[in-house]
Amino acid sequence: PELSLDFYRKEGYHPAAVREYLLTILNSNYEEWRIENPDAPAEDFRFSTEKMSSSGALFDLDKLNDVSKNALLHIDAHELAGWLKSWSDEYAPEYDYVFRDMDHLAQILDLGRHDARPRADLVYAKQIMDFIGYFFDEAFEIKDGYPAEAAADADAIIRSYLDSYDHSDDNEQWFGKIRQIAVDMGYAAKPKDYKKNPDDYKGHVGHVSTVIRIALMGRAQSPDVWAIQQILGEDM
Repeated sequence: PELSLDFYRKEGYHPAAVREYLLTILNSNYEEWRIENPDAPAEDFRFSTEKMSSSGALFDLDKLNDVSKNALLHIDAHELAGWLKSWSDEYAPEYDYVFRDMDHLAQILDLGRHDARPRADLVYAKQIMDFIGYFFDEAFEIKDGYPAEAAADADAIIRSYLDSYDHSDDNEQWFGKIRQIAVDMGYAAKPKDYKKNPDDYKGHVGHVSTVIRIALMGRAQSPDVWAIQQILGEDM
């Protein structure tokens, strides 16, 4: 299916990502130029037939995905939200619930993109819809199991978390409460303490926070939980 341009439209690859990828296989010096000019428009690159491979270019879908992750980082979140809506209108209208509040969607898409190490995990439209599904009741599902070290205490951890939760807490205050829950229930306050003396603890605070992450996001890996909760809002 990758031989057809329709494949990329239906999967939802952004045109800017596809163009960026094509330039990497058309000119051998493009990637070096891009590293030196991360924010420059592709039109600034001086294309040269002398830098084209005489043996032809090999297509690599994994490479396209890597290029796409970085290309999407340079697209404004509101613009990205609008593009996703136009893709959904044409190819996946079942995602209409995602676009009820475009400002809220832009917040979701912008999550972690301005950190010191920006998160680059948005690749193409279909993948993005799955990736942000936990923000919407219509798409939420539990995908991962609780860590073995904390599974028996999962219900108690979640109850304690809800009892102590204050939506106005900053990130430090929020995690401090999770650390206290962990200590009170027999878990190490720091992973290194558990690693040093594993027989003294049930597990560590990371196992406790993973229980909370899975309860909220349905998966063991996600962007920052505190930031996600701020976007979800207290009621949700």
